[in-house]
Amino acid sequence: MTGPATGRYRLESDDLGVTALDASGRPVAHVEVRADDAAVRLEFWLAQAAPRHVRTELTRSVFRHAALRPRRAVLAAVPHGEPDVLAELRAHVSDTLTHVAGATCLLEGRVR
Repeated sequence: MTGPATGRYRLESDDLGVTALDASGRPVAHVEVRADDAAVRLEFWLAQAAPRHVRTELTRSVFRHAALRPRRAVLAAVPHGEPDVLAELRAHVSDTLTHVAGATCLLEGRVR
């Protein structure tokens, strides 16, 4: 499924997550979605080439995934140094706790 275009970039969604593609179809960012009985896990990969607005729209788009129902526990792994992505996550997740683990920032909470 193809999602909204964000300038020269487009988002594609499927059951496994959301991918941002550049104009030539190369992935520049991806969020993998894995769900089990306990929580939904989001794992972010963001290339240096992905602009801020694409990172933010990618994060916003992942919350359209069927697994991210209200009040569902969510755990997100984001590359450290991504304040815009963390801000967008916090807009969709309540009761957040954030931890830094090396080059990764871990955020946990519940979907609003």
